[in-house]
Amino acid sequence: MAAKKLFISYAHKDEDLKEELEIHLSPLKRAGLIAPWQDRQIEAGAEWAEEIRASLEAAEIVLLLVTPRFLASKYCFDIEMQRAMERHEAGTARVIPVILKPSDWRDSPFAKLQALPKDGKPVVKWDDQDEAFLDVAQGLRRVVASLGGKKKEPEIASAAIEAVVETKVKRPRKTNNQRAVGAVFQQATWVERVKVTERLRGVIQSDCRVLALVGITGIGKTALIERIVAELDDGKTYRRLNLDTSEYSADFASGGAALLRELGEELTVEDQKDPGNLLDHLLERLRTQAFRVQIDSLEKVLQGNEEQCWTEFGDELWLAFFERLLTGGDCASQVIVTSQDLPGELRTVGSKVPGLWAQEDLLGLSDDEQLALFAKQGLSVETTAKHYLQRLGRMFEGHPLVLAVMAADMVATGGNVKKYWRQCGFDELEREKGAKPISRYGFEREVKARVRQSLGSLSPEGL
Repeated sequence: MAAKKLFISYAHKDEDLKEELEIHLSPLKRAGLIAPWQDRQIEAGAEWAEEIRASLEAAEIVLLLVTPRFLASKYCFDIEMQRAMERHEAGTARVIPVILKPSDWRDSPFAKLQALPKDGKPVVKWDDQDEAFLDVAQGLRRVVASLGGKKKEPEIASAAIEAVVETKVKRPRKTNNQRAVGAVFQQATWVERVKVTERLRGVIQSDCRVLALVGITGIGKTALIERIVAELDDGKTYRRLNLDTSEYSADFASGGAALLRELGEELTVEDQKDPGNLLDHLLERLRTQAFRVQIDSLEKVLQGNEEQCWTEFGDELWLAFFERLLTGGDCASQVIVTSQDLPGELRTVGSKVPGLWAQEDLLGLSDDEQLALFAKQGLSVETTAKHYLQRLGRMFEGHPLVLAVMAADMVATGGNVKKYWRQCGFDELEREKGAKPISRYGFEREVKARVRQSLGSLSPEGL
């Protein structure tokens, strides 16, 4: 595994603590796990601002050494931290706040992230500061292990795309909530994501107990999993629970009871009285019977929302469910969750058992897959049309739901791609998007309204 490039952002007046941290990170550096960089490494005569920018852009992990001076520093807070958080949100770097001194950081942009040392207790407040720095080093070691040797691809969850999928298509539900495998997709319009499908198929057929598929609304998480599961014949009984309905609240008693019923078990009186007993009952069922359980929209039992981001579970029993499933004894079942985000506490639990836990961040369609989607929707992908369709795909970062909406509109209006492009004013939108990131609510109102209207009429079976 190649050493992870590590950028250390700190205020110079905190240099003594920074140097102490570097000492405790030496074993990680010596083992070839990390390659730390901080601005004292800038050579004489170099342009320091450009050196910092280049190192920050190349970093795979960014440590924010949080103190009152760090928060007060315009360069640390407004430039380094802001850019680091942009890269974290894009999925191209992992940001880790390291709380060195007591400071008012709880309302900062990085407050939603899991901080080190344990519980965000400032290093200087520990009885033994060496123990605090050891906790930081061990936490960083776990992060490096969870990232593995493969550099993460840029995440697709951009504000522009989230804006146009605020209103999501509600798929029809069966009354018994036991939908058949493959109900979400149709072969005639399905676009195969070859690489990610092969990767996920391998994970699902392995000893993995919990697979988390993460991506924004409409990216195709549920359809992809059901497509893969439909081809499997390994003796596991498939069941699915969708938390994105008004039937379930965030508490474990609600969703856990529904899941237990999906597995063919009825609640006992003890289950109804004590959610902890329900948890034991559910885990016993999963351990002794071979199920493949798909839990969709896990974000519905997390605190937060799309605007504020999701944090921890609303009910700690949900975390206990996954933790015991992963760390307990033998288990005959496999659980696959889809979600728009995962809480840091679940990622931490999973990172401790990498053979039993896997996470895949689902991105948009590739260029070829985008053209295949347009073709299957009935559009010509040749000559001039291809040029505009490729630009459209790039603008919406390969998001399949949005592109399917656009394709349906184009087909309905005669299939003239160039005319559709001009009528929607995409030239202006393309220029704006290329010049600067589009804020979630700064999206062109007319285009946003058009997409929302189309979402209501687009058949979900083609997605």
